[in-house]
Amino acid sequence: MIGKRMGNMTSRFAWLFVLALATPSCGQLFEVFEWEDDNYYGDTVYDPPPQPAAAIVTVAPQSGRTEGGQIVTIITGNFGDNFTVNLPEVYFGTTSAVVYPVDHDTIRVLTPANPVGTTPLSVMGTANVETAVAPDDFLFTSGPEVLRIFPPAGGSEGGDSVTIATQGYLDDFLFSLPEVYFGNQPAVLTAIDSNTLRVQTPACPAGPADVTVSATVVVEGAVLAGGFTYVAPGSAQIVSLSPDGGEGGRRVTITTTGFQDDFATIAPRVFFRGIEATFVSATTTTIVVIVPYLSQGYVDVRVISAGNSETAVLVRGFYYC
Repeated sequence: MIGKRMGNMTSRFAWLFVLALATPSCGQLFEVFEWEDDNYYGDTVYDPPPQPAAAIVTVAPQSGRTEGGQIVTIITGNFGDNFTVNLPEVYFGTTSAVVYPVDHDTIRVLTPANPVGTTPLSVMGTANVETAVAPDDFLFTSGPEVLRIFPPAGGSEGGDSVTIATQGYLDDFLFSLPEVYFGNQPAVLTAIDSNTLRVQTPACPAGPADVTVSATVVVEGAVLAGGFTYVAPGSAQIVSLSPDGGEGGRRVTITTTGFQDDFATIAPRVFFRGIEATFVSATTTTIVVIVPYLSQGYVDVRVISAGNSETAVLVRGFYYC
């Protein structure tokens, strides 16, 4: 509370008080009151909080074809406009897109034609003039691609859960599942998002296998040659580390295949350049450890099973920063 005495030689004294009441996220209430002689005068003034900036929350899918014409859904937040009343303008780079309203803060657009590469995506309100730019650029591609498979290896008996990332397909996998083949064997799959699939691997002979993703509505496909490696039972192997670099004391997840032990039941031992890591937890084929402190450079990573005394080594598997 702030008070100030006011007056001069010929007038009586008056006091003016301002009481500020802060309310989290709701602005401030100011009580303004004055006493003069025996009289009281008061009022309440509300000072609203600053409004959060307009933002683009999600864009799905985040890639499309250079010829344009693909439907993209954009969810926004904090725009003053109601998009069902005042359509915003949407730009891919400097090229405008055709916009359709979905609800107050969601729109669908048809992508314009654009060269191969990434470009900023922005939404501009038309009544309350405000603009937001998507946190990630939109990617234009010339055709569908299978980008990566994780983990990239598994047992030849099949049944491993792997994630397949794609881009450039005209189909939205959330609405139309593609067909996925490992070699010539079909896989059971579900969609994670418009471009990403979770797949249960089919049984295949040991060795590398091509992975094919074929869309079913707009018929098109892409192949990742040798994208998945099948390992024979008993052929213990370290598939990957995530992350595969950092400083000592970092928590790292190691994915394996081909071990006879169930690591969730019998914990293995893990070594970085011969120094044992601290075991944290494990599932049947993955191990979480805290890496030991070592000097900068690449080191070999070794996993030794406790039950069947199997060993696998990933040469230069981890980089110490």
